Amino acid sequence: MMKKQLPLTAKLNIALQQRLSFSPLFGRIYQPQPGSIGFFPGCSLCEYHQELALRVYRYLQELFPDIALVTLCCAEPSRALGEKTYRHYRRRLQQQLSAAGIKRLIVCCPNCQKNFAAGTDCQMTTLWEVLDQQLPPQKTNIAAEPFMLHDPCPCRCDRPTQDHVRSILEQLHFPYQEYSRSREQTICCGNKDMLMLRDPQASRRLRDQSINRSDNRHILSYCCSCVTAFRAAGCQSMHLLEAVFPDIAVSQAPRSLWRAWANRLSLLRRVKQ
Repeated sequence: MMKKQLPLTAKLNIALQQRLSFSPLFGRIYQPQPGSIGFFPGCSLCEYHQELALRVYRYLQELFPDIALVTLCCAEPSRALGEKTYRHYRRRLQQQLSAAGIKRLIVCCPNCQKNFAAGTDCQMTTLWEVLDQQLPPQKTNIAAEPFMLHDPCPCRCDRPTQDHVRSILEQLHFPYQEYSRSREQTICCGNKDMLMLRDPQASRRLRDQSINRSDNRHILSYCCSCVTAFRAAGCQSMHLLEAVFPDIAVSQAPRSLWRAWANRLSLLRRVKQ
């Protein structure tokens, strides 16, 4: 079955998002000192909650004092605009990383992770591997009842990441349950391959199918896109990083496009303070 074509408005929105993400206003490499390692939170975490992204970066600085914060996009959204556009933005990304001397990236977003795994000049380590080896000191966790653990589809065949995530939850003593269809059989949240723009009805059906794997509407994932998709459907959803840093309060209210870009700007302003 052929994919539905993206509407013109969706193409324009993606083109604008990529242009802004690679502009000096939003796409920067903040290096407090010269170094070869960078934290790549991905657009989604920067937009989701700037305090959470900043807290992760500050903790990584304790482990890697010369780590840079890279707020560029991995260029994955531009795939929807064609292979030529995608290659153009990937070249721009690699050029900026090379110019900054960055040779290793710690990556948070599952989509970025899958994209980089397909080919990059930088060594890639997932944030979950780093946190599994050394979690920050923990306070009392915020969960009083079990959450359903949702594996995002970019990590469907990534057993090491799945295991790191579960190890983190066990170290946190965070109550969670597994879906009958998880890991390699996980069901997409409905946002894969821009489905929410190509076919909104099909996207909602897939999202509902994912949610209805359980009567429990408390869902935890390690993908911001999944978290926001479930939240939009009325679920009590949270990101794994909210369990790692439980003192950061993240609203369940829908995220506006304006607020998403404002979060990215605020992160860049605050990281220099």
